[in-house]
Amino acid sequence: MEKLITYEDLAYEESLLLDPYSLESWIAYYRHKEHSSPVDQQFYVLFRAANALKRAPEIWILCLKTCVKLWDERKSELEEFDGLIKVFEQSLLYNGSSPIIWALYLKALVKYSCIPGITFVRRKSDQCLQTLPFAKHHLIWPFLLQFADDVGAITSLSIWTRFYHYKKTCMPYVRLQDASSIEEETGFIPDQYKLENVTYQTILHKLTSQAHSDLSAYTRTFQDLLDNTEFLATVELSELKLYTDYLNVLVKHPQESENIDYKSHDTKIEKLVQYLIEKFPDQQASMIIHWTQYWINRGNFHKVREIFEVGITESKTVKDFVVVYDTYLEFEETVISTTLKDLELQGLETSPMLELRMHSFEQLMDRRELLMNDVLLRQDKNDVVTWLDRVAIFDKETQLQNVLATYVEAIRTIDPGTIEEPGVLPKLWLGYIDVYKSKGDLKTARKIYAATLKANFPFPEDLADLVISWAEMELENDDYSQAIDVMKTSLKEFALKKSTKVWSFYLDLVESSGNVPDTIKLYDTVIDLKIATPLTILNYCNFLEEHQRYQECLRCYEKGVHLFRFPVSFEIWNVYLSKMVNEQAKFKLTNEHIRDLFEQCIEQCPLNLVEPIYIGYAKFELDHGFISKAFRIYEQAIEKLEDEKEKYNIFKIYIQVSLLNQEDQKTRKIYEKALESLPATLYGFTESIVIPFVELEIKLKEISRARAIFHYAADLIVPTKKNPILWERWERFELHYGNEDTFKSMLRYQRSIDDQAKLEDVETLVESNAPVQFVASSTGSQVGSATTNNMEKKINPDAIDLEFDDLSD
Repeated sequence: MEKLITYEDLAYEESLLLDPYSLESWIAYYRHKEHSSPVDQQFYVLFRAANALKRAPEIWILCLKTCVKLWDERKSELEEFDGLIKVFEQSLLYNGSSPIIWALYLKALVKYSCIPGITFVRRKSDQCLQTLPFAKHHLIWPFLLQFADDVGAITSLSIWTRFYHYKKTCMPYVRLQDASSIEEETGFIPDQYKLENVTYQTILHKLTSQAHSDLSAYTRTFQDLLDNTEFLATVELSELKLYTDYLNVLVKHPQESENIDYKSHDTKIEKLVQYLIEKFPDQQASMIIHWTQYWINRGNFHKVREIFEVGITESKTVKDFVVVYDTYLEFEETVISTTLKDLELQGLETSPMLELRMHSFEQLMDRRELLMNDVLLRQDKNDVVTWLDRVAIFDKETQLQNVLATYVEAIRTIDPGTIEEPGVLPKLWLGYIDVYKSKGDLKTARKIYAATLKANFPFPEDLADLVISWAEMELENDDYSQAIDVMKTSLKEFALKKSTKVWSFYLDLVESSGNVPDTIKLYDTVIDLKIATPLTILNYCNFLEEHQRYQECLRCYEKGVHLFRFPVSFEIWNVYLSKMVNEQAKFKLTNEHIRDLFEQCIEQCPLNLVEPIYIGYAKFELDHGFISKAFRIYEQAIEKLEDEKEKYNIFKIYIQVSLLNQEDQKTRKIYEKALESLPATLYGFTESIVIPFVELEIKLKEISRARAIFHYAADLIVPTKKNPILWERWERFELHYGNEDTFKSMLRYQRSIDDQAKLEDVETLVESNAPVQFVASSTGSQVGSATTNNMEKKINPDAIDLEFDDLSD
């Protein structure tokens, strides 16, 4: 007692004798001892005060804090922790509603949990939460969460699960501002355990890290998390990531969980994987691999292979198939490697199990191409190319039945309505038929061909190709009558009644037989059905001409040009007119008849196509000596045609014909008309029109007219650099037929043209800048006058001092 009370304490002791229940006296006594006395003396004073003032939480808080401090200093000397616990229990007996006292108690228990034991700490935690109202629980949870992380295992899972439910149901209604008072009284609280920092994602992470201790409890909490809209809104993880982490837990930790029902757990994983594959189809491969990893952990390799087989036979994308297939191969390689190591330890080289595994591995390797094709067909069962690739996988010699079965399955599976391009579906049928043709089984091939006539093809030309192929097969086997029967039968089908391709083949087939009446009848049938093409008409006419049926040939041509309109009928007219002109005697046609044909064609033909008709018509008249009629045709063409190039071509022909017939005066008029009506910018205009016109005038000794033509043409194309040929020929003309004055006049005229072109360019530039306003000069426009004077100087005749004699040399 003397060690606990000193002489300096007597005054405080006397004061307490007078009033032992004075809180101020006890506090003053403690403040006196706080900095000058050992901890045990401080605790002695505070413990006496607490016993005197049992319901004063302020005294108890100081007492408990001092008691914990004393324990920290002397714990190595004390045999038990019971003394500290008794003090806390005694304080709670009278102040059980004080969250600060509970916080101090739990902090001490968490710190020294190894002494009283985890169960004792957990029970006291439960007692604390049961005693305090919900509104004060947030002050206690930081210590419980720290305790959960310290002990781990199922206790940690239980505490974090309990806190999750508290956060979901109670925390939205709790104010966290008063939590700072607890930290002031109890000391530092790590930031990670402050409730404002504990997010749903943190809770999920803590639960996942301890999920192995009780998978059932973890599963229930996880399902509740997924139903929590606040959790889904705040968590930074995607739904796929959440489910994947959950599946990882279920796959990796079943052996670590106590009292687990494996049968129920197996079913749970299977349903979860199937649900995730349905929910996330693009993650099918990942889910299959997780599932197989679970059974690998369980050691059930038979189940692993079953799952892999399901994966590679039900993959919907090539990516998923490749991932599952490669993982399957890796698994088998690992099993074989492990078996070899076991055999090596046993001193054996092989075993039935090793041979079985090697055989399975080889089969899996051989199946890859076929399995890949299965994936592509699951993506699009109507892809003909993929079906043909599948046929190519099998060997036609050793796996003939598989080839035939694949063709049959493809024909039954493919929906013709999904085919978007012609010529695709017949490849499948023809491949099927070729198998039997290669084996010489024509009877079966004919049955398949006959079946195609009843099949549904999206494009009539597809069926036409098959029918023609059937007829060609019969011809290859020298069965002409059978080929004819095939064509007759096929043309009765509605889809082929107006098939140009089938009728054309049928015509060629009958025509090659040499049966003229049947061929004519067939051609007439095609024309009556209105499916004939210009080529059909021309072939019919050639056929009639070859068999000297000229009048029928004429009627066929007439029928053809009336059957089609321009521009389609242009080729028929072209051949018709050429044939009549060249074979006039054979067809016994008069000139008037041919003229009527030309006139009829010109009347119907559009202007953009009529040029060659005019040329042919004029040539016909020339060949028969009717020059004036030919000239009238050229004149008509020049008047009717709108295209300048076509007019230019007619003019050149017209001039050439006129010159050949020595019609000089007529030719002069043609040249004049060409100069007036054709643009000078046409390619070759100077060489083909101007120069020949000048040469004609020179020939007629009309030198002045020739010079006038040069003048006229020079005005059409400015500046002179754009028409160097004209000025070169003009210069040569003046050297031979002119004099010094005419030569100077030419040069002067050439310069004036260039100056005029430059002046026009300047005026165009000024007009383009017209919006710009300038300040008027007081002296007037000096630039304009200077330009004019310079211009006058440039066009002054005296400025040219030319020695004509020198040039003539």
